[in-house]
Amino acid sequence: MKKLRHLPILRRDVGVIPINSENETVLYFTDPVSLCPNSLILPGAYNDLIPLFYAGFKLEDVLAQFPKSEQHQLENLLLRLTDLFDEYYLLENKHFKNKMEKIEASFEQNSVRPPTLAGSAYPDTEKEIRTGFDSIFKSILNRDQVISGGFSKGESTPYALYAPHIDIRVAPEVYGESFARIAHLKPDHVYIIGTSHYAGYYSQYDNSPIIFTEKDFQTPLGIIPNNRSKTRALFDSSGAGATVADRAHRMEHSIEIQLIFLQYLWSHEFTITPILIGSLDELLYSDLSNKFNTIDAFSKALHESKQENDLILISGDLSHIGKKFGDATTGIGMLDEVKAFDNETLDAASTGNSSELLSHIKSNLDAYRVCGYPPLFSFLKYLPEEITGNSFAYNYWDDSETESVVSYGSVLFGKKT
Repeated sequence: MKKLRHLPILRRDVGVIPINSENETVLYFTDPVSLCPNSLILPGAYNDLIPLFYAGFKLEDVLAQFPKSEQHQLENLLLRLTDLFDEYYLLENKHFKNKMEKIEASFEQNSVRPPTLAGSAYPDTEKEIRTGFDSIFKSILNRDQVISGGFSKGESTPYALYAPHIDIRVAPEVYGESFARIAHLKPDHVYIIGTSHYAGYYSQYDNSPIIFTEKDFQTPLGIIPNNRSKTRALFDSSGAGATVADRAHRMEHSIEIQLIFLQYLWSHEFTITPILIGSLDELLYSDLSNKFNTIDAFSKALHESKQENDLILISGDLSHIGKKFGDATTGIGMLDEVKAFDNETLDAASTGNSSELLSHIKSNLDAYRVCGYPPLFSFLKYLPEEITGNSFAYNYWDDSETESVVSYGSVLFGKKT
């Protein structure tokens, strides 16, 4: 073990979650960029030491706060933690930055985005996927309200679907309810707009929240081709706030998790234009934000680009509440107020009113962290007047281990005929 003058700094995006396991507390470390294949779990007794790795304290100053009889043992422990954090790429240092740059540069050079969720959120073999999805859809596909999308039969032509991207393992029923409603479609092209959970890690997206990629997408069910002509045309029409610098797509789950259902349900060939929407928090605080112009340009171009046999998918969950997300109260303890808020969110979406949605999210400055707000608002901004929506499949996941809750629901948009 090497000597240290200052304790290194733990990356700010690394989560440290206390979890009760077998009558004892352990610390579960989450890495949003997933550089290490294994999760780091440490004894709960180390909880008071973790804050020491956030400020670059001098080691001698830290040790001076403890009795001399304990200093040698503590120093060894802090050095061991330093080595462990470094091994897992959890420190803000050259080891981490060099690893990230190597991975990102390799991703940029590829023409195909490989799957990141196979073997975790869904199985990594075609046979297992089809067997598992068969069980999700077997009792749903023939129900009248699913076939009609919740509209009266013959009244509407599906235009778009807003659906969750929550882990399939904890909410398979919402995927069945949602994607069964478009199972009968045979679109030539799908514009899929997802929440970007990782754009905030890259300064290049500060003024470019509309993030395109020209990559094909691969899953265990095959490769879905990107219609680069349509993708480039929409990008060219989306103004200065759009970018094709696509590093944010590498580890993003919001698009991949929906594409796997399209591949399962549709036997025909189709192409995609994948788009991520970064943070629009600025719109909650300023009516003069340039991002209004950015969203206007993108939304107008999106709806003008959509042809009769194209489909738009919007990928987003609803509220994220509880201790995992920084709330002092448990998710279940906040659930009643959040349910009411979520219903208003879905109502605003169903009416197609982007101003109503923004005012609603603004009312508490997005205190419930509605991750579907950026792509949904972007979709609604220039939604044609003849399009209406029906919401359905509202539910929530109680993550009792972290005392947190994630809610979700869907909206099918249709054109009145």
